[in-house]
Amino acid sequence: EPLPGVMPPLKSSVPAVASKLTTGEVEGVKVASMTTGSPVTTVALVVSGGSSVESAATAGASKVLEAMAFKATKDRTTFRVTRELEKIGAIAYAQAGRESVTFAIDAVSLNTPEATEILLDTVLNPRMQYHEVRDNVANVKTELAK
Repeated sequence: EPLPGVMPPLKSSVPAVASKLTTGEVEGVKVASMTTGSPVTTVALVVSGGSSVESAATAGASKVLEAMAFKATKDRTTFRVTRELEKIGAIAYAQAGRESVTFAIDAVSLNTPEATEILLDTVLNPRMQYHEVRDNVANVKTELAK
């Protein structure tokens, strides 16, 4: 029953769109695409090999990759990567799990080509400076010690 003095919520004028999942393989890479009708697109790259495949000597390596994601590449500085993401209104994030490390960008659907290019460049062509790796390894060691 309606509350006195409170207007009922407005109905959405956007028609519902049925979700459609498409999967396949392109040049040896497994690809999945889902159409939802949303104005936002998520482009993600999932790399097998999370914490379950780390040894005692490599413990925390996936967490270091997560922390180093979306930094400088061979052709872009960290500032430029950040600026290009902001320019297209995108959000980049990485998540290290037990079985995989996921790198993803959320962007307006119109900017999917730019988001895809930035994602691939940052994942496939990272430029990791020694001091950045050293600092991130120290941070991960501190986290793992807790």
